[in-house]
Amino acid sequence: MSLPRLTRSCPVSQPDNSAPPAPAPNRRAFWDKHPGLVWSNRNAPDDAFISAALQQGRFLQLLDIAVEFGIKRLLCQWELEKAEGDLPPRHILRVEENLAIIEEAYAKSAASRNGPTVAQT
Repeated sequence: MSLPRLTRSCPVSQPDNSAPPAPAPNRRAFWDKHPGLVWSNRNAPDDAFISAALQQGRFLQLLDIAVEFGIKRLLCQWELEKAEGDLPPRHILRVEENLAIIEEAYAKSAASRNGPTVAQT
């Protein structure tokens, strides 16, 4: 039996495509779309849910979290998870591949919103 992880927090951020910071929304509806992440405490903090999703490593779940919380928040939590030192190398590789795909998609989305660059014309 393993001991539960101590959840360390990343700075709360708005999604990368958002306007000025708004009041923190009630994320209960968001987490209800991802049942089973933190089954023992439905009122756990967002960091606990994000941590659990990173431990599972499911691409669509991670993408959904990146859209809701921003890629920076997801990457910050991932660095904290890796610092624990108890993730198998194969899992680290899979999650990092997923996060790289998400980061690339964010970069392409931002570039398309800002118009063509010299390299794209």
